[in-house]
Amino acid sequence: TPSLGPDATGVGWVYQYVVLAKDRSLAELRTIQDWYLRYQLAKTEGVAEVASVGGMVSSTILTLIVIPAIYALIKQAKLENPQ
Repeated sequence: TPSLGPDATGVGWVYQYVVLAKDRSLAELRTIQDWYLRYQLAKTEGVAEVASVGGMVSSTILTLIVIPAIYALIKQAKLENPQ
């Protein structure tokens, strides 16, 4: 039957690696780790987790203006289902 294993700690780490490049910033290297390397390594048989440590974590703020789209949907719904 399925069950949960123990929480992983740094003591259980089997392999550590470093992402280096002369022409990339720390933020770029961390982005490569978070969006590419992590997923490729996680697919490997026997890998339980890929934990990132260090580097500069970048953040992206995405602002969507959806008011016209929502207004159009509400207007269409009212036309299709008048009360």
